[in-house]
Amino acid sequence: MTGLKDIKNRIKSVSSTHKLTSAMRLIATAKLRHTMAALTYIRNYENTLIDSIKWANFNSIREIRENFSDFFPKFFFEADNTKPHAVLVIGSNRGLCGNYNLTIIREALAFAQSQKKNQSNIRFIPLTYKTSEYFLKHEKDCTGNIPGLGFNNKASNIDLASIVLNQAINWLKDGDWGAVSIIYGKFINALFQKAEYIPLFPFFDEKMEFFWEKRKNFDKNEAKIENPPNIEPSQENILPSLIYSLAYLKICRAFVESETCEHAARMTIMEGAKKNAESLIDTLTLQYNRTRQANITGELIEIIAGTNAMAQE
Repeated sequence: MTGLKDIKNRIKSVSSTHKLTSAMRLIATAKLRHTMAALTYIRNYENTLIDSIKWANFNSIREIRENFSDFFPKFFFEADNTKPHAVLVIGSNRGLCGNYNLTIIREALAFAQSQKKNQSNIRFIPLTYKTSEYFLKHEKDCTGNIPGLGFNNKASNIDLASIVLNQAINWLKDGDWGAVSIIYGKFINALFQKAEYIPLFPFFDEKMEFFWEKRKNFDKNEAKIENPPNIEPSQENILPSLIYSLAYLKICRAFVESETCEHAARMTIMEGAKKNAESLIDTLTLQYNRTRQANITGELIEIIAGTNAMAQE
C-alpha cells in the first residue's frame, strides 16, 4: 500500500480546493449579475444627464464660463500645471481576481510616464486596498488614501463617490492639486475588462467643448436641440446642479465599473481553478487506482510464489 495514503490525502486536499473554488465562482457570478444591473442603470442615468445638459441649450463653454463663474471655479475649465496632478486609482479591495489589479496599475504607471514629457508632477492616490498595497510600497509619489475613506467594503459606491468628489474639490480649491483624473477598470463583458482613464477636473477640455464631443460617431448637431423641453425652474438655475451631478456620477460609475470588473475577473479565475482542480482530481484518481492495482498485483505474486515454494518442499 506504499504511496496510496499520500495520493489519497492529496485527492482530499484538491477536492477541498475544488469545493472552495466552485463556491467562490457561484458567489462571484451572483455578485456580477447584481453589479451588472446596477451598471446598466448608472450608464443610462449618465446618458440622461448628458441629454439634460444638452437641453439646457448652452452650446459654448465660454458662454457657461461667462454666465456661471460664480458656480464653477476656475479648475472646472483649466488645469494648474504648476501644481501636482492627482490620479485616483480604483482597483479591487480583495484578491483572487487574476491580473485585473495589475492591468490598472500598469495603466497608471504608463500614464505617469507619458506625462513626464509635459513636466507634470503625478501623485497617485489609490482608493482600493489592492492598488494601495502596490503604490504605498513601490511608488514614492503616492499620498496614500483619501482621509475618511479607508477601505470599507461595506460602504456603498454612492457614499464613496460623495467622499471622493468633496475631497477632490477641496484639494483644488486649496491649491494642493492642479488637476484630478481617475483610472479604473472598465467592464466590457464577463471575459474582458480593460483599464480606463478619464479626466475629472478640469471638467471641460481645453478646446472649450463638452467632454461628450469626444465620443465616437458624434454629431455636433446633437448638442443643440431644436425643440428643447421646458426646464423648471430655469435653464440658468438647473445647469450648475446638472454639471455637479454629472461630476459626481462619473466617480460613482468608476466605482461600479471597477466592482463589476472585479467580480467578472474573479468568476473567470475561479472557473479556471475549478476546471484545473477537476483535471488534477482525475489524474490523481487514475494514479491512485494504478498504484493500488500494482500493489495488489505485487502481493498476489508474492502469495503465489510462496505457495509454489511450499508445494515444492
